[in-house]
Amino acid sequence: LKKKEEAADFLWSAIEEYVPNARERAVPGTVQIGTPLTHERFLRRTSGAYGPRVEAGKQQLPGHTTPLDGLLLCGDFTFPGIG
Repeated sequence: LKKKEEAADFLWSAIEEYVPNARERAVPGTVQIGTPLTHERFLRRTSGAYGPRVEAGKQQLPGHTTPLDGLLLCGDFTFPGIG
């Protein structure tokens, strides 16, 4: 829990460089701090990752179509990815 609190403090500090007093301005009950381990456990994300690593200009994410009629792909592993 201590590491998660330290990570949260780091993130809040970065946000507060642009949004003064962001912690105090957050709506109570809406802030949830998660780590890659949290994402792996509760969201079933391998190693807590989101989408594959793709180098810009060198690789491209797969599209949405498949060889099976009516079966389409979706999610962060397809174009345009997590962005």
